[in-house]
Amino acid sequence: MVSHMSDKSAIYVTPPTIFLPNTGIKFHLISTDEEWIRETCEALEKGFRTTKLTFYHTESEETAETICWQMLYVPFSDFVLIDSSSITMAQSIIGARHMEAGNVWWCADDNTDIALLTMLNTLGAKLYDDVEWLIETIKRNTND
Repeated sequence: MVSHMSDKSAIYVTPPTIFLPNTGIKFHLISTDEEWIRETCEALEKGFRTTKLTFYHTESEETAETICWQMLYVPFSDFVLIDSSSITMAQSIIGARHMEAGNVWWCADDNTDIALLTMLNTLGAKLYDDVEWLIETIKRNTND
């Protein structure tokens, strides 16, 4: 499903919809926590007020179809944000598999599993714990 927020320029894309905009920043959010997805989207919309944003995320239980859909969108996304506190094993593999692209960021907070955090540090993953810091980092590196 593709949905537009009436008072925002953001577009939300969920399985099984296929949609690739030709302008703006595309964020792929990987999480099983709907509140994390909502709060992250709101912060990004606030931080990029003048930029058209597209958000890819799932809204349902993990299935083979949603895993395939997530795998499809990672290479087309400008930024992949992963909630390391709530992801499934399959979602962690999707994130780890695409880290070499340099656009995968892992949200690591106090609830992040220590074994996963150790693996991410060993792999040289990009980590953040504050979405406002991430927004400023993205702005500095993209001149937005």
